[in-house]
Amino acid sequence: MTDRLDSLTDLKKEAKTICTRPQMLERAYGIGLTDDELEKLQTSVAEWVARFMRVRFFGPADGKHNNFNFMDVLGVEDNIWTPTFGLKGKIDATVLIKKDGQLMTTPLEFKTGSTKSQKRQPIKSDHVGQVSLYTLMMSTKYGPIQEALLYYISDDSMSIHPPRNLELQQLLMNRNKLVRSTTLSEGDLPYLPRPDGIDYEFKCKTCEVRNICTLQIRKNKRPENELMNTEKALLANCNLSDEEFDFFEQWMKVINAETEEVEKRYNDKNLWTLDPEVREGSGTCIANLKLVGDSVPWEDSCGKAGFLASFEKKGSSSQFLANLKVNDFIALSSNVEVCINYGVIVSLRDNEITLFLDQTLHKEYKSGNFTYSVDKINTTSPIASQYGYLMKLMNDTPEAERLRQYIIMKKQPNFKKLLLPDPQLQQIVNDLNTEQSRLNWKSQSTDSFLFVKGTPGSGKTASIVRLLKALVYAKKSVLVVSYTGMALEHILKKFKEDNDEFIKINSSSAAEDSLRSHTTKELSNSVTSIAELTELYNKPVVGTTLLSLKHPIFQVRRFDYCIVDEASQALPTAVFEL
Repeated sequence: MTDRLDSLTDLKKEAKTICTRPQMLERAYGIGLTDDELEKLQTSVAEWVARFMRVRFFGPADGKHNNFNFMDVLGVEDNIWTPTFGLKGKIDATVLIKKDGQLMTTPLEFKTGSTKSQKRQPIKSDHVGQVSLYTLMMSTKYGPIQEALLYYISDDSMSIHPPRNLELQQLLMNRNKLVRSTTLSEGDLPYLPRPDGIDYEFKCKTCEVRNICTLQIRKNKRPENELMNTEKALLANCNLSDEEFDFFEQWMKVINAETEEVEKRYNDKNLWTLDPEVREGSGTCIANLKLVGDSVPWEDSCGKAGFLASFEKKGSSSQFLANLKVNDFIALSSNVEVCINYGVIVSLRDNEITLFLDQTLHKEYKSGNFTYSVDKINTTSPIASQYGYLMKLMNDTPEAERLRQYIIMKKQPNFKKLLLPDPQLQQIVNDLNTEQSRLNWKSQSTDSFLFVKGTPGSGKTASIVRLLKALVYAKKSVLVVSYTGMALEHILKKFKEDNDEFIKINSSSAAEDSLRSHTTKELSNSVTSIAELTELYNKPVVGTTLLSLKHPIFQVRRFDYCIVDEASQALPTAVFEL
């Protein structure tokens, strides 16, 4: 849209190019799309964009699109922080339309809908509420916003929604209640402050956060926090024993304490409340920067597409020696707007800083009339992930129940008797000592888990490698996990001496030379379809660190065995994700 492509042929070609990028193929693979489904979606979007763009060049829109004319794309995935309303978020597209002869700036939000359903997707009230909030957020930058656009890709349907003041008022009131409830200090971590829940039985039955909601009802045994909803009363985690609930409370304390400690070091609130020069004094900000040249398209080592932009600071370069360094996650702000873009520091030299940004800068920012500041921001994602892992562990599902029995209730594993080993399998473990050989057979006979303890140099890594070879020979799939990348690479290098049927979840730049060709980055660069990517990702052995468990491969694959090296450094809450 920003390139003004309006020919259907050109748009389909561009859509195909975008959808065959490694990052896009991985996302499609992760959500379970097939090549045919992806092609259908990209064709649908291309046809819609062609029709949408033609409005600008060939006349009025048809009745299906509510009789407005598309004029321009002002921004894509705009990052907007509004201190006025205490809201922040990303808007899919900011567009200029013409309706009834009047030019309007509006948000355009894309929703996929269900690609599996043959029925038309209804317009959801929460989607309408979302775009209504966008009109409010954008009003601080563009003035009053009169319309919001909502497009469902799977249906090829677009609707236009004027913001309603009463709805916005209610949304802001609920926002303020939430903020007040989550910022009041209760003085006791077990009792997490929160607003009263929604007492709506129909919604509660299908709510995706029902589990944590009912856990809080059980934990906060205070009359003002109890709900009368019958469904919630019945579902208030009756599946959990007292021991399991105590485990939940204990690990909530640990995760909360870790989160608070990180937030003390880097307080994002300073972006809202302190001037850049004041933040610069703390060493987590570089203020009064000027844009050098224009931003240029670039891909990082993981294949993520974005833009490189360079900025310079006049005068002393002492601030470049502060607490900012290469690969820090940052927020870029201008002298008129907070956090216009997110990015990563690529280089720091002399008085110049180069950033890898999610999006190119708006046209308005390419003049010399703006100054910028770069702030290191708090990234608690590895810690925040533990909340999700803990919630999944508390779910009322057979898998969660089985794991709780082993992790919390200390259920012991059972070991089955193995048949006489295959001669080839016996040869794999022939030169192992007695304890290593016993470890190998016990690992293959357990019905659940096996702990292995050994001092440095006792042969744990050698045993893991032999076990890997034995399991692969037995046609089993194996996930190898380690807390550090170095320990993982040590295992995979030894395994590679006899077998190269494995992949490593990592960027190629961070991998050792001998393993680079086995990284997901290198492998995904050679494919052009989901089917090819699936075949590559179906290797019998997959290696990853605990911090890389968000890779799309783990949304799709299930493994016969999981080997965790350096297991003492892994939190028990992470077991569910394994």
